[in-house]
Amino acid sequence: MISGIIFNTGFYQWTVPKTLPYGNDYKIRVIDADLISSTNVDTGPVIDDSDASFSIVSSTTTPSIRVISPNGGENWTIDSYQKIKWSALNDKTVSIYLKRYISCLYAQPKCRLTEPMPIIIAENIPNIGEYDWQVGNIVKKFEYQTLSSGSYIIEIRGNNSGEVDVSDKPLQIVYTNSPLNPSKQACIQATTFAYDPKNPSKCQEFSTPCDVPEGWLTTDKCQQKNTFLEPMEVPVLVIKYYPTQNGRTIDTSITLDIPQGRTIKEQDEITNSLNKKLIKALTEGSKYHGYKNSNALPFLTYKVIAEKTFLKRLPLTDNKIIDYFSIMKDLNVCDYVDNKGVKEIWIWAYASNYEIMWESNFSSIYGDISNSNRDPNDLPVCKKSYTVYTYNYGREYATALENHGHQIEHILNWIDGRDITPNDQWDKLLFWGKFVGRNFENKILPPVSACGWIHSPPNTEKDYHWYEKTQVFSDCEDWNPNRTGKKKPVNCVTWTGNSECKDDGGGEMFKIWWMQNIPGYKNELYYNNIKLRNWWEFIGDFDEALKIGKSLTY
Repeated sequence: MISGIIFNTGFYQWTVPKTLPYGNDYKIRVIDADLISSTNVDTGPVIDDSDASFSIVSSTTTPSIRVISPNGGENWTIDSYQKIKWSALNDKTVSIYLKRYISCLYAQPKCRLTEPMPIIIAENIPNIGEYDWQVGNIVKKFEYQTLSSGSYIIEIRGNNSGEVDVSDKPLQIVYTNSPLNPSKQACIQATTFAYDPKNPSKCQEFSTPCDVPEGWLTTDKCQQKNTFLEPMEVPVLVIKYYPTQNGRTIDTSITLDIPQGRTIKEQDEITNSLNKKLIKALTEGSKYHGYKNSNALPFLTYKVIAEKTFLKRLPLTDNKIIDYFSIMKDLNVCDYVDNKGVKEIWIWAYASNYEIMWESNFSSIYGDISNSNRDPNDLPVCKKSYTVYTYNYGREYATALENHGHQIEHILNWIDGRDITPNDQWDKLLFWGKFVGRNFENKILPPVSACGWIHSPPNTEKDYHWYEKTQVFSDCEDWNPNRTGKKKPVNCVTWTGNSECKDDGGGEMFKIWWMQNIPGYKNELYYNNIKLRNWWEFIGDFDEALKIGKSLTY
């Protein structure tokens, strides 16, 4: 397998592994992951192969382009000046890109993550072999945003030859440059509260702003540290996009899944119904063991505080990706987020052959943690964090529910450190290894299945098989991180509650069941004698949960 599930951008840059044997009988197979099922894997429109074979041969020439520096192991501070060096023999101009390094994407086989979109440092510059870069100064369409700390690689692309080379190993970009005046002699006495973004629970009071350590962030006041957060309401801003040519009906030349002639009024009624079902399902999903405890309280409830409707198609970037930045900027999103308490923005839109949407997108001072290409510049960064979801109102609401499930996975994986963990160590992680119970290839870890993930229930390793009747033993309904819970046979009857394994479509019952097994409010679970957090805190109020600590345990 060249790659797992990736976004449908129409192209994929593949580096041919040196371990592949030479031959002239190779073909490429592409599978539509959205349409594939157990009955049509080898037939129909979901699969296509190369029309003719191609060859893989030995490289007889040395690549003409090479990254010299940074080539791995460097530590660069944002706003510092650093020299990027390369060698390019066949190009008059080159372009320089920065790519976030995710270790499992460079392993064989690769993990199921999409390669982040490159960040442009410089384009079409003379090939003189070096470039002085102020770290964080990037080519940007929109207003300035600093890079988040993390692991990155440099990519040099020859504009004439088309050849590419990247750093052999990642470099570290860190934010240690304080925005405060470093001169204490000129600093005015003023009580200042600040916290360490690497450990938000570490918040202190300082006599002057100049006493704040480098890299710390100021705040209005240090929050009193609680041991847990109470059930909360999640304020939501709902946005609807209805493309139309006549102001009355949906323009189905743009949209998929919408029957011709459907009026905007009819579609709006359907959208409102989907929105209500989604709110109900998300609320139910936050009830810890709600399927067997009728007294379980939802940790999260959702309230729509504002709604915007646009009778036009979604705005796009030059890359045919939804222009999230311009949408949010036009809405003055930071007013909603920082002043009105909005945590989530739900965009009800449509699937199309002409544009790419992200199921979830996330903006915070900690970077983008979402089921997207994690472009750090595609959303305005406000004082507080927020999540943007994009739904298809031409499908059942369970597809929107799935967007939330994937976002939960990305947030918990980030908290648990999966992004910086070698993929052969994922089985040791608290969330992915023990709760999901899978390795990086989606293989069930012995001795018994755990809870699976939003694509793959405990009784299968296949994607989207929510109605699989094969039984396996699982401890999910009595899960604890020490894996001493009661084991029982489970299959689709377990979550649908009926022998036909029927629900309203899209695996809605599995997704709610899976969410209800996430360690929730007052869960009383322990891991090596350390109490587990309520993991829903990070979904309901990411910033406040981080102030307690970046950990799934106390």
